[in-house]
Amino acid sequence: MLVNWSNDWIQVVDNLNDVVIDDFDYENGILGQVTQKHCVKCIAVNQCWFANEKNKKPESMEYSLEQILNDSKNKIGLYHYNCHCQEIDILTPTEKDIKLICPEGKVGWLFRDKSDWIRRLGYEPNEKFVDYIKGLVIKNYCLGQYKINGISKYGVEIAVFIDIEGRGEEANRIFVAKCVFQRKVKMQYVFIREDIMKIFDKVKILVSNPEYEKNGIFKGMVGTIIEAHIRFRSFQVAFIDPNQVVDGNDDMLGLRDEIVEYIHVKDMEVVEESDCTDEFIFNDLPNKDIRWFCKVEDGFIKNLRGDKLNKIAYDYDS
Repeated sequence: MLVNWSNDWIQVVDNLNDVVIDDFDYENGILGQVTQKHCVKCIAVNQCWFANEKNKKPESMEYSLEQILNDSKNKIGLYHYNCHCQEIDILTPTEKDIKLICPEGKVGWLFRDKSDWIRRLGYEPNEKFVDYIKGLVIKNYCLGQYKINGISKYGVEIAVFIDIEGRGEEANRIFVAKCVFQRKVKMQYVFIREDIMKIFDKVKILVSNPEYEKNGIFKGMVGTIIEAHIRFRSFQVAFIDPNQVVDGNDDMLGLRDEIVEYIHVKDMEVVEESDCTDEFIFNDLPNKDIRWFCKVEDGFIKNLRGDKLNKIAYDYDS
C-alpha cells in the first residue's frame, strides 16, 4: 500500500491514449504503426512513475517565445505540440509497490560472465545474490536515487546506482552497479556491471596524499580525466582550482584555471561516466597505438586489446 501523498513523485498520464509500453514485447519494443497517432516517447512514459526532479523524469519541451507567438495552429503540449500527456502528483511509492523482473537470460549472463567478479565481492553467483541486488535497486529507486539515461522504443532507461558491500577480503570496499529499464510501474532488464574508468569521466579523489596536496589536490575533489592513455598506472586529471578567480576563459570541458596532475587509478573513483566509445579512445591514443593501456574495468588496467597490466584484480600495483 502507498501510505502518504507527496508532490515529490509524479505519474505521466495521457487520458486519450490507452497504449502503454507493457503492451509490447521487450524484444521488439513499440511497433511503428502505433506511432502514427502517438509518438514513441509518449507511449514509453505513459502511466510511468518518476521522481519530480530534473534528470529523473522525462524532459518537457521548452518553447521559445517566438514559437508561442507565431504558431497559433498548434496547442502547446508537455513534450511536443498537441501532446496530451500530463504530470499528476501521486503517492510516494514504497518498496512493496515495485515489481522488479530479471529475465532469465540476463541472470544467466550475470552468472556466466560476472561470476569471478561476484566471488571477489565475497558472494556466490546464485539466486540469493540476485535477490540481494533486487532489494538494493528497489530501495534506491524508491528513494529517487537514479537518473534517466534515455527514452527509446524499448522504454525508459533508468540508471539506478547501488552500493554493494564487499565481504571477506573485500570487506572495506564498496562497488557500484547499475542499471534497469522501467516499463510502466514495473522495472525490467537488470544489468549489473562495474563502472569503467576512461577519458572524460568525472572522478573523485579517495585519499589524502601529500604529493597531491602540495599541488592543491585534496581528498573529495572532483576532476575530469583529460587523456585517453594511462602512464605509470595513472590518468591525467584536471581539477578546477578553487583559489583562482574565474576569468571567463573556459575551455571545451568547462574547466577554469585548472590544476592538472597524474592520479593513480587506485586513488580515485568514477562519479560521472562519459559516453566516449572505444573508437574515440583509440583515436586519442598516442600514435593511435592500441597497446597503450587506457581504461580500468573489472579491477584491471586494460588496453583495447583486452591485455591486463596488473596481475591481481583490484591490486593495481601487482
